Amino acid sequence: MSNSEPFGGKVIVFGVDSTRFQTVNYSLVKSFIWQKIEILMLIKNMRAKEDKVFGEFLLRVGNGIQPTIHDDLILFPEKMVIKYESEKVCEDALIDVFVYLEEFLNTLLPNGLPSHKLVLKANFPIILLRKLDPSNSLCNVTRMVCERFDNYVKHVEIIIGQYAEKQVFFPRIPLSLAENEGYPFSV
Repeated sequence: MSNSEPFGGKVIVFGVDSTRFQTVNYSLVKSFIWQKIEILMLIKNMRAKEDKVFGEFLLRVGNGIQPTIHDDLILFPEKMVIKYESEKVCEDALIDVFVYLEEFLNTLLPNGLPSHKLVLKANFPIILLRKLDPSNSLCNVTRMVCERFDNYVKHVEIIIGQYAEKQVFFPRIPLSLAENEGYPFSV
């Protein structure tokens, strides 16, 4: 399958350090593909925000005080390097040391689990989507209103049906991922 687009139509990400402007200007900007490049500016480094050692390393690189080896190549600190032994060993090492940022975890929507955050307020109407206690009318499509909240219990009132005006309590219900979701961590 032939494609006349640059790089076969694949998305290519170029990372540019602002201190290397001349190199980029002479190589990429003068290239015939420049008019097809979309420029996006990244303004917040999420890893540097959470990982202080990495953030300090970036500052040293940006300020030009990080030690270099020949030809101005940056010398990475030993604790930031995973030595290559095999594909599997490196992948396992990355998974072991990888820190999952809260912003990333909040974007995950595994099958069967709700959004990462449920905001309820007093007098909010809610509909139960699971069978919790059918003998007390706590099953699918039971309509209720939030009364108040304690640390581990929600106080609600059933508003429709045989058990209307009955006060019930909901404990925190732990949710877990299905084993076949494919995430390399557990929630």
